[in-house]
Amino acid sequence: MAEDGTTVTELRGLAERLRTRLASRTTIDADAYRLLRDDSGALRPASDAAVALWEEGGGPWRDHHLAIARHSRLYADPPQDDASDRDEHYLAYWAKVHADDSFWDRMGEHLGAVMGAPFPAEVLRAVRARLPRDLLAPHSTLAEQALADHPGVAALHLAEIRDSGLPADAIAAARKDFAGDSVTGAVIAAGEGRHNDGLDLLAPRLAADPHNPDLVRAALFVARRRMETAVIEAGWSDRSPPFLKRVVGMLTGYRNALGGGTPAAEIADELARVEFFIGLELLQRHLGGNPGSATVLNGARTAADHIDRALALNPRLASVSRIYEDVAGCLTAALLTAAHAAHKLGHGDAAARRFLDRALRHPDAVVEEAVSRQLALIVVMDMTSNTVAELDLGEAVIARLGNDPGLSADWRMSTLPMMSTLIAQRRRWAR
Repeated sequence: MAEDGTTVTELRGLAERLRTRLASRTTIDADAYRLLRDDSGALRPASDAAVALWEEGGGPWRDHHLAIARHSRLYADPPQDDASDRDEHYLAYWAKVHADDSFWDRMGEHLGAVMGAPFPAEVLRAVRARLPRDLLAPHSTLAEQALADHPGVAALHLAEIRDSGLPADAIAAARKDFAGDSVTGAVIAAGEGRHNDGLDLLAPRLAADPHNPDLVRAALFVARRRMETAVIEAGWSDRSPPFLKRVVGMLTGYRNALGGGTPAAEIADELARVEFFIGLELLQRHLGGNPGSATVLNGARTAADHIDRALALNPRLASVSRIYEDVAGCLTAALLTAAHAAHKLGHGDAAARRFLDRALRHPDAVVEEAVSRQLALIVVMDMTSNTVAELDLGEAVIARLGNDPGLSADWRMSTLPMMSTLIAQRRRWAR
């Protein structure tokens, strides 16, 4: 029974009378409507012949007829494993119908004419308000059913939800429902230290809906919780690559969709922390390696890019907790490792300076971070000529090293004074 007390039988009778009125017209609508039945009189709502007519034109009900016909195809010819090759948008015309005020006004007038009395406006408003949810719900259900054995089909249904053109709040609600229990389960698993189990819950759903904000945020949360625990353990960088590689793989679709854009605030903070850990692991793996190796250069450069991205996502990352307080020092260590490797590989000053210039944006971190200040001095002195900023950095590092109680007597009495002299000489032709 409808909300105004109308029975289903009465509504069906009303619909049949409406069909009779439409079929009597000598229009495209009438011709197409007759094609919706086969020779035996059975209804064929997805008739290709009727759809072809309506796609050429039709009366004011055209979009409604196409909405029914196209959506019926989903059930008449359900997608199989080759779902990724299909370009059908089942809900596009329903979105047009839902947004068309004139359609709903016209529907109210027609229903009133057939019933012989004004059709209750509140009933029509309720139907219109509920329509997006009712249209999206079957796609969520079918995606859920296909998830385990037919992931391509699940992905198609999620794409249909995202691209439906229906109101954004309805789409967001459907995607949130799809994420639902897996997010809750992943958070619980992370809290119990079962981080891979948490990713197991999220992985198939992320494959179906790669930039679902709830799934992305949950995956980042699980990864961050794992890494914050791991980095205080000895040998963490040797054990972490498989886990981090898995996280990166799960988030590839999200990263591709994001492109160079800025993530939502609730994701940016978590993503910043994970980017930091990815960069830190790469830095640990390549720090101290053969500086003449292209592997060291590429690894350090990639580490720097990840850490730089972390700071771009959250410029206050260092203040989040002690784990992140040396993020700028890690960045400069990676950049200067890359600069040193570029020199050793014979790439020249210009290649090394691309990394050194980025490190110069964080002069305090260079001076205070042990690895950075040693590498900075080497890179600056390896240049055939220097800028004033580079020489200023060299002098600052020398002053800091001079106050280091752990510095050897040979360095204090011989190496540092010699470098100070060289820097003073270079100032004569510094740019």
